[in-house]
Amino acid sequence: MSTRSFPPHSFLTFRGLRQRFHFTLSLTFATQERDGLLLYNGRFNERHDFVALEIVDEQLQLTFSAGETTTTVSPFVPGGVSDGQWHRVQLHYYNKGPSEQKVAVVTVDDCDTAMALRFGPRLGNYSCAAQGTQTGSKK
Repeated sequence: MSTRSFPPHSFLTFRGLRQRFHFTLSLTFATQERDGLLLYNGRFNERHDFVALEIVDEQLQLTFSAGETTTTVSPFVPGGVSDGQWHRVQLHYYNKGPSEQKVAVVTVDDCDTAMALRFGPRLGNYSCAAQGTQTGSKK
């Protein structure tokens, strides 16, 4: 897909995600808006499984539900992502199998995901990747 822009309060729809046990999404965007929805997949309520990738106060935020709870994952980019520059976000979601643990990892720009997740707080402000987990018996 090439570059697209949208007027305020508009959106583009695609077919829903079929893979629920493991998927990877990657997108590149540039914006000057402080808040906005980049991706939503699910029904239009919070009672069913969903995934939402948003910009909230100039920072990326992933919210997802794969069962009874909702989890928010928020990597941090110094200065935010609403600077008009191109940013790349990657989302990895997977079910860990018999443990019924669901994991979502969000990475922004040229981030070493493993390094950020394991040593980020010890390295100072190296929080360009974040991880959230859910446990439960549903799906």
